[in-house]
Amino acid sequence: MKKIISLFALAMLTMSAWASRTVTLDFTLQGYDNQHEVSELTIDGVTVTFDKGTNSITPKYYTSGNAVRLYGGGTLTVSADEAIIGITFTYGSSDGSNEITSDVGTFESPTWTGEANEVVFTVGGTSGHRRFSKVEVTLGEGPVDPVDEEDVNIIFALQGYDNAEVVDGQSVTVDGVTVAFDKNTGQTPPAYYNTGNAVRIYTGNCMTVTAPEGKLITKIVFTYDSGSFSSSCINVGEINNKTWTGEASSIVFTNMTTSQVRVVSMLITLEDDTTIPEGGVETLAAANTLEDNSEFTFNGDAVVTLQYGDFLFVRDESGFGQIRGAIDGTFVGGEVLTPGWNATKASNNGWAWYTDAAGLSASGETNAELAAPIVLTGAVDDSMLNAYVCIENQQPSGGFIPLPARFYTLPDGTTIPKGEILWGVNADASKVPYNVYGIIVKGSDGTLMLNPVDFAPYVEPEPEYIRGDVDNDGFVKIGDVAALVNYLLSNDPTGINLKAADCDEDGFVKIGDVATLVNYLLSGSWD
Repeated sequence: MKKIISLFALAMLTMSAWASRTVTLDFTLQGYDNQHEVSELTIDGVTVTFDKGTNSITPKYYTSGNAVRLYGGGTLTVSADEAIIGITFTYGSSDGSNEITSDVGTFESPTWTGEANEVVFTVGGTSGHRRFSKVEVTLGEGPVDPVDEEDVNIIFALQGYDNAEVVDGQSVTVDGVTVAFDKNTGQTPPAYYNTGNAVRIYTGNCMTVTAPEGKLITKIVFTYDSGSFSSSCINVGEINNKTWTGEASSIVFTNMTTSQVRVVSMLITLEDDTTIPEGGVETLAAANTLEDNSEFTFNGDAVVTLQYGDFLFVRDESGFGQIRGAIDGTFVGGEVLTPGWNATKASNNGWAWYTDAAGLSASGETNAELAAPIVLTGAVDDSMLNAYVCIENQQPSGGFIPLPARFYTLPDGTTIPKGEILWGVNADASKVPYNVYGIIVKGSDGTLMLNPVDFAPYVEPEPEYIRGDVDNDGFVKIGDVAALVNYLLSNDPTGINLKAADCDEDGFVKIGDVATLVNYLLSGSWD
């Protein structure tokens, strides 16, 4: 392998801007007959999808009211490749009163605001319906992430509970947020009922909501079938009927009222926990979310993936990190750093690293699995920043790795730009396909790139085969014996998998393989 001359000379790429526009999906203009079942409508890149959800009644268009009727528990999803920044509903005549909630953004009927590529609206209740005549969707400038990763929507009807199932001592986890139930001092244990599609929290019962590591819960919006939590029911924060606000990693809701609190769903807003816990941080994910200029002690197991001069790249089970600056010592991939080293968090444009590192040393333990480069098969996102990766089977271009503003092509057809001037470094003197190894970095314009550090000739992997599947049809059976005998008599390999035909695995295909295959078919074992 050859080393690249410089690692962090980043290339700037321009990004195109998309103009704002509004798309109208008018169900009254689609020529639907009365009681026509409606599942999806796409106009000008915007798709509206109807689903009956937890209700038994399929969404249909009715000429009475000139609208699509969506019943309690049903969902309406608006999606687009461009950023959705506004949605306005026009309801049909004699519309119902069921509450409508959204999984992201802010919805004050009939208008939703936010920024997302997909918004899911849920009609509350188990009876009644809402009538949708028209949906107007405003698209903003440029794409956004497909979902708002800071919002977690937990709908109990989707958790697979049986009717009247007691959930005391149980918990459910969605996108890292855990909700646990406890009978506590109550006479009746908490339970899920299909009537209302809700978990019933009886007097004295507890429900604990816990954020994933490195996150804080700042808001919870409840959808109730009946009842509600009051200020006497919480151990932290504030609550106003259906909305809790505060800042906590865990909240305990205890039903101190005399009535049941029936919880249908919870929309939970998360933010990064930028506080440094006592005893330091134990994961790279937690270190990456600290406020800039925070000094911290790292007490977890960070595995070295690559050292390149004064840049040391590390990984643990939670993610990736980068230590930059004067590195005291030389480390090799796979070494586990001794816990207790100190550093200062820094970042730029969402790309985190650590400076002023002290106390770095190898613990003597190794982890080759975490140190190995990740073979990329598709597009990357910010969670891969600082990752040591490999892109296989890059095609040569005149004997040299292409210059900046060129791209590496991934197996799924997506590309990732190069962020490094290579000054004519020869990637493949023999002009054969090659593998490129490097680090995922971010340019000043927010573009994710691959900074290459090594390359090697690409070796085509041997095709997979099933031992004894001589005719290569995916099964080992008596027909494979006939195929093997015919090959040995004719020496014609047409339709024969010679790797699979070497049944005794001695490197040759011969009459002994017939006996080995027959014994396998009789005994079911190759021994």
